[in-house]
Amino acid sequence: MKPNETLVWVIYDIRCNKIRRKVIKATRGAGLYRVQKSVFLGSINRAELDSL
Repeated sequence: MKPNETLVWVIYDIRCNKIRRKVIKATRGAGLYRVQKSVFLGSINRAELDSL
């Protein structure tokens, strides 16, 4: 983890498949790793976190 990055968990419960796919694509694009089906973990800087 770099000095200006924060460890984040992204946890969601989304029923709509279309929206859920967008969330998965965005979290993977931000460099987060899938821990479980609806849980992602990773380090991200503040600007990326705000845009996510």
